[in-house]
Amino acid sequence: MSLADTVRDAAERSLRSVLLGLSRRRSLGRLATRLPVARDMVRRFVAGETLEEALVA
Repeated sequence: MSLADTVRDAAERSLRSVLLGLSRRRSLGRLATRLPVARDMVRRFVAGETLEEALVA
């Protein structure tokens, strides 16, 4: 494994940890569903917040 591969792997692990940590913050979830720019992206990638919403999607 080259140095570039090692650095890339470390960066990916770090980014993954940050994104998972952010995903657990309810305040960011509420913000993402209310901001017009983020709301469209959330609707595209998240089927719903409840089982019923996910089944309809």
